[in-house]
Amino acid sequence: MLQGMFGKRLAEHFSLLESSSLVFGPKGNSQVALTRMRMPNGFPGPTPHIPPEKAFSISVHLRRPDSIKGWGTWLDGRFHRVTEWDAGGIQIFDMESEPVALRTSGFDSVHVYIPRSVINRFSDENEQKRIRNLHCTPGTKDDVILHWARMMLQFSDRPLQLPRLVIDEMIMMFCAHLSRTYQGRSQPPEVVTGGLTIWQQDRAIEVLNEHLDGDLALADLAKECALSASRFMRAFKRSFGVPVRRYLLYKRVEAAKSLLLHSNDSLLTIALEVGFTDQPAFNRTFREIVGTSPGRWRRANAPMPKAFNLPAPEEK
Repeated sequence: MLQGMFGKRLAEHFSLLESSSLVFGPKGNSQVALTRMRMPNGFPGPTPHIPPEKAFSISVHLRRPDSIKGWGTWLDGRFHRVTEWDAGGIQIFDMESEPVALRTSGFDSVHVYIPRSVINRFSDENEQKRIRNLHCTPGTKDDVILHWARMMLQFSDRPLQLPRLVIDEMIMMFCAHLSRTYQGRSQPPEVVTGGLTIWQQDRAIEVLNEHLDGDLALADLAKECALSASRFMRAFKRSFGVPVRRYLLYKRVEAAKSLLLHSNDSLLTIALEVGFTDQPAFNRTFREIVGTSPGRWRRANAPMPKAFNLPAPEEK
């Protein structure tokens, strides 16, 4: 189980009256955690000391604070003053740098806890030097991380019912954004590869058709194509024009269309058959991709009954 400064431990450490959290990803050190921190009045003084650990914590603010007067952060004993912080403003904390924050007014933020082991795995699979530091001026606006955090927050009060393939890809994309945007400039840029070969495309399609529910690790899918997970993600998008998770949704909808036309099964039965967790999720995705609800599409595309000849009237 993932251990670190997030969730209940973070709430107790900072004496939060209210917090919500989410842990997702494969078990162990491959997981990532989100914790929401709401402090209506900020902290009365510097935050308590945090024991060093091999992880990063990325704080993203969901809305603009009322005031940032006096705000700042100590990293390795050096004070960094905050001069601007809008909605989507972030700060990256290296948890080995003994961070101490000064937040004298209220704020509402999400802390993304990501172990170094997750970052290292991304670097290794991408054939990069391992990331030593992530450089970010406190308050830097990052709409990508803000959107990502808001999207994940909806799962903080209920089970994360997403396919493993989708979760793996979301973590890898988050790591790619951190690496591309905030890694040390002395490190080489990310290598961009071409698309999948024909045999890799065929194999990817075959495996995805066998796992429409998405219950498949991204690393296992990439291994079938003899690629690392990072290279596979980029090559797949170049070949098919969409990420793996989006392609999987298209395949589910196509499979659903066939069942809608050639069976009398209920919408719920069809939704479960093609890998959706429930009918509302099926309805939302179908409408987004097709432009109408599955029930309406079924009625509009139902095959016409075959013509038949009436029997000739009997002779009297």
